[in-house]
Amino acid sequence: MRIFVALPLAEDAASALDQIAQTLPAGDPVPEENWHITLAFAADVAEDTVEEFGLNLSGIAVPRFAWQIDGFGVFGAAKPRQIHALVAENSALTELHHQVRRAARNAGLILRHRRFVPHVTISRLRRAPLDIRAADWLAENATRRLGPFVAREFTLFESELHPDGPRYNPLLTLSLL
Repeated sequence: MRIFVALPLAEDAASALDQIAQTLPAGDPVPEENWHITLAFAADVAEDTVEEFGLNLSGIAVPRFAWQIDGFGVFGAAKPRQIHALVAENSALTELHHQVRRAARNAGLILRHRRFVPHVTISRLRRAPLDIRAADWLAENATRRLGPFVAREFTLFESELHPDGPRYNPLLTLSLL
């Protein structure tokens, strides 16, 4: 199984982000119901390991916290592959990320070690490269702030790949304190 743990966006955050994302002139928009902030991702995970991971996740105790969007950008500087909303640095979010990774290690999952850059992917650039209109949009929105919003829960998802894009199935949703 392909799985990931993420903060789903609450309605107020999704609505605020949608108002800006609708003006984006490039790429393949990510459906609003797929917007999230990834905390950890793993591929090829056995079902029993997913169950143990879920049990470990249920032991995480992090209070609810406020977060905000702090600009827009791209990943893949030489050949941009997606456009995202950046999440402002946040110690509570970083702590939740660390606890999720610890829960994964304790379940025997080996996660790739990457620098944690919290973001919400709003568009993928599979078919069309970044053009001048999109570059202008990014320049206009590079420092735009949205929020604060409140993180109330986090979810363990299964990610199924399909020709028209991934489908995310929630396996376990846990409330923050």
